[in-house]
Amino acid sequence: MRRRCAIAVGCCLALSSCMNNDILYNYKGVAEMTWGRTDTVRFEIPRMEAGTHGISVGVRFSEQMPYADLWLVVEHRIDTTEALALPKPLMIGRDTVHLVVADDEKGWTVPGLTLHSAEIKAKTLETPAARASFLIYHVMEREDIPGISDIGIKVE
Repeated sequence: MRRRCAIAVGCCLALSSCMNNDILYNYKGVAEMTWGRTDTVRFEIPRMEAGTHGISVGVRFSEQMPYADLWLVVEHRIDTTEALALPKPLMIGRDTVHLVVADDEKGWTVPGLTLHSAEIKAKTLETPAARASFLIYHVMEREDIPGISDIGIKVE
């Protein structure tokens, strides 16, 4: 009986160690594998727990993507209207992220055969319990970037 109980406890511990603490981990597709400057990608979290959260941004792209690096902007909007009785309901922030995906010597520095995937930690954010939205767009010189298939975010 003790052996069965020990096995059951061991299985529970093993399964719980595989679980992650991601609040949101999602990618959204870009129309026709071309990401336009005005094509802002938006992610919503209906109720984010209070605390410190790590924010990472991801990009999936093909060989047609003409750049070795990308400059992205990540905006966050935290709506504290319901959570706190504050006169200013929004906490708004904006960060610029530099994502390097290739170099002159090695070529692509990220994995993938037909589609490559790159992710970078954008920031750490301290928030109250509230509704949150994240907006991602590029600030590259070129208006449209071909070869981009998906834009993603991970909030831990």
